[in-house]
Amino acid sequence: MTSEEGGPDVTGRLADKVIVVTGGTRGLGRHMVQTFVDEGAHVTLIGRNADDGNQVVAELAGRLGSAHFARGDISVEADVAGAFAAVAERWGRLDGVVANASGYQDNAPHDGLLSEMSLDGWNQIIASDLTGTFLTVKHALQAMCAGNGGSVVTLASQHAIRGVNGAAGYSAAKGGVIALTHNVASYYARYDIRCNCIAPGVTRTGGEYLEALLDHPVQGPPIWDVHLGRVGQPEDVSYAATYLLADESRQVNGVILPVDGGAVSASHFRRPVAPDLPQYERKRTRAPEF
Repeated sequence: MTSEEGGPDVTGRLADKVIVVTGGTRGLGRHMVQTFVDEGAHVTLIGRNADDGNQVVAELAGRLGSAHFARGDISVEADVAGAFAAVAERWGRLDGVVANASGYQDNAPHDGLLSEMSLDGWNQIIASDLTGTFLTVKHALQAMCAGNGGSVVTLASQHAIRGVNGAAGYSAAKGGVIALTHNVASYYARYDIRCNCIAPGVTRTGGEYLEALLDHPVQGPPIWDVHLGRVGQPEDVSYAATYLLADESRQVNGVILPVDGGAVSASHFRRPVAPDLPQYERKRTRAPEF
C-alpha cells in the first residue's frame, strides 16, 4: 500500500511515534524494540554494549519503523541526558519511553534477606533498578513537557506486589518504581503525559538460569502453580507495552498492570476443596490442581 504522496503507507499501531527503550539490547527490551519497530515506531534503544546495540539495529533494518542505538549506562545521568539529547536532535520530539533496563541478573548475588544484606549491595541494586528508572523518566518528562506530551511505561515486577523471600533489595527497588509511576501519573497529566507500569511475572527470555529453575524438581512446580500452567513469553510483555504506548490507551493513566498469568492473584494456600468441575474438560494441564 502507498500513500497519496506515493510513499509507503505506515499503518502500524505505533506509526511514526518516537520511542526510547532502555535495556533494549537483550531480553524483554530487545523483544519490545522489535515489536515497536514492526508497529511503525522510530525506536532509540539505550544500552551499555555497542556491539549488541548495533546488531539489533542491523537486524531491524527495512522494517516498518526504524531502530537506532545510543550507548549509555542508565545509572549515569550524563549518559541518559546525552541519549535523550540525541533523540531530540534526530526527531525533534519524544512520544514514548519504556524504562525497562534492570540489573536483576547482575545484582542477584548482592540481594537476599534484609538483615543479611550489605549496604554496598543494597546501593547497587537501588542504583540500577530504581535510580536508573528515575533518571530515564526524568529526562523523558522534560522532553515530553516541552513537546506534545506522551506515554511513559515503567517496568516493575511481581516482587513489588507480593512478598518474595530472599529478594529484599529488588523488591524494594521495584516497589519504588510503582510509587514513582503513581506520582508521575498524578502530576504530569496536566502536560498530557500518561504514566503506567507493567509488572511482569516469570517470563521466558532465553536465560539458562530460568529454564533450569522451571525444570527443577523442587523449585519448579511452585512456579508453574502460581502461573496457572503457563509461563510468560516476551511477546506477552511487548503486547502490553504496545497498548500502553498507543493512542488506544489514551484514557489509561496510573495503572499497574501485572502480566504474570494471574500469579499475584493466586493464593499460596493449597486447599483440596476445589477440584476440577466434572462437566468441563480441563484446558491447561499444568494449572494448579487445587
